Amino acid sequence: MADSLLIYTTSLELERRIESYLKNSEYKCEFCRDFEGLKLKLNNEEEYLLVYDLLTDEKTEQQNLQEIASSFPTQLIVLLFDKRNNVDVMRLVNSYNIYDIIQEPISESGFLLDIKRAMHFNKVLSKFENYNLSEKRLFESIIQIFDWRRELDTKKVDSIASELIHQINISFLHGSGIGSLISSLSIFFTKAKLDEEKGHYYIPSKLFHLLKDEYSEILSLTESLSESQSIIAEKEMYGNVVKIQEVYNQIIQWAYDMGSFKQIKSQEIVTGVFPAHIENKTIIWNPHRMKLAIEELLINAMKYSHEKDIIYLLIVYDKPFLGIRILNPAYRNEDGSIGIHDKNAHKVFEPFFRLSSVVDDRYLQETFRFGLGLTIVKKIIDLHGAGISIFTVEDHMRKSENKKDVCVWLRFPILEDKEN
Repeated sequence: MADSLLIYTTSLELERRIESYLKNSEYKCEFCRDFEGLKLKLNNEEEYLLVYDLLTDEKTEQQNLQEIASSFPTQLIVLLFDKRNNVDVMRLVNSYNIYDIIQEPISESGFLLDIKRAMHFNKVLSKFENYNLSEKRLFESIIQIFDWRRELDTKKVDSIASELIHQINISFLHGSGIGSLISSLSIFFTKAKLDEEKGHYYIPSKLFHLLKDEYSEILSLTESLSESQSIIAEKEMYGNVVKIQEVYNQIIQWAYDMGSFKQIKSQEIVTGVFPAHIENKTIIWNPHRMKLAIEELLINAMKYSHEKDIIYLLIVYDKPFLGIRILNPAYRNEDGSIGIHDKNAHKVFEPFFRLSSVVDDRYLQETFRFGLGLTIVKKIIDLHGAGISIFTVEDHMRKSENKKDVCVWLRFPILEDKEN
């Protein structure tokens, strides 16, 4: 959804003032001075955040606002008003889909801050509306068809071992693994010069830094393999009981900490609002393991998205579950399919499965390597007694050709209250 503002005001002075506030902002802005023109704009496919001028105490404007709320019930509105006028603002806020009110005198910094918060909320709200439109039926059918079973059962040990050796061979002995380190050491032995008097060997500084980089890469690969092995070997179900409010706070922090990965393609992670009515309810939640899982899923979403795409991280109450959804735009794969095709919906959790043969080396700092990312995530979710699904859904918000999203859906059973 574009960051588009629609300003409705009959005041030329206010229009010029707001225009000056938005001059250096990232928002696309349109002004509308007549009410019929406003309704025409809202009838278009373009999605707006509506800023409605109610600075005057004219009954006509209040009646017009009522008509807008009736004709466009999902339209998010920010009201501009003057407390000196006899306007029952709280009645309007409670009656209509009004996100915020901005009071005269309107400052530039205050206006821009309120608009930024409203825009963020509008993106999340639109995503939820899109979910209600196209995903609900699909979610229900998936629950009926699939009860995801463990991927790493004994029947697959032989094939997994064979493929793992192949992947380790590629990662360690080729590219920036042991193969590169051996090449660098070969250069080291050739270029090192002995100072017989001091008994020291001297090497070029560039070679030193090359060896240091290769060592760091080998260390990273080793740590990744060790972490993967320890999780795969876990058999005992997690038992940490955590309040959902704390879970939400952790997820928001983890998303915020993804800054270095977001910068790679100038992407944005938009997080949903908290379902406050369940803040004191609890779920099984291992923070250390779930941090690894959420980060891996977000990196995966960013990796398969394009420049400046938005990744949505939504936390919702899917009674009797706490639902976590990660959505990113779906694009065409090498085989011509878009997003996650039905035939691959189960395969994506298998070790070493990739939708693309091309690996973006800008994401090599992710925790899980060797094509084990989603397999490890699946194991972590299983040990919570939770569920994970991944599939493609229609996205009615997007104006692009594909209009589809890839959705990862996590479901954590909410524990019964102790007093019950």
